[in-house]
Formats: sequence, C-alpha cells, structure tokens
Amino acid sequence: VGVLRDPADPASRIDSLNQEAARALIKEGVVTGGMIPKLDEAFEALKQGIGQIHIVGKLTSGELEREILSPGHIGTVLTP
Repeated sequence: VGVLRDPADPASRIDSLNQEAARALIKEGVVTGGMIPKLDEAFEALKQGIGQIHIVGKLTSGELEREILSPGHIGTVLTP
C-alpha cells in the first residue's frame, strides 16, 4: 500500500516523499506504528547512497512491473 495519511483509508496513499517530508510526518504523528521502522530502514539505505526506495504492500500480478515503469503508481517512492 505504501505510506498513508490515514491508515484506515487506502485512498490516502502518498505517492512520493523526500526524507525530510517523511520525518516531518512521523514527528507530526501522521505516520505511526509499523510504518516508522520501515521508514527508518529506508532512511538508512538512502544514507548509503540508494537513490530511491519503493515502499509497497502485497502486490498483485503485474503491479511490480507497472511500478518500475511508472514510479508512484503503487506504494510510496521515498527519495533523499
């Protein structure tokens, strides 16, 4: 699914975030629970030089290919 503004509403998915915006959402209490450690791990990968991280949930057939071709289609793309 990705990062959601409201965990109860899949339509509140955030297409893309940079690291600063993601940290702000955590600080504001918008992002909570199990998404925080996922983002923390992503921040570490970004520190190591990874250009972008795709945070996705369970994928159906063909979704990964669509995401590769059109980032932000599913989940949330996290950039430095």
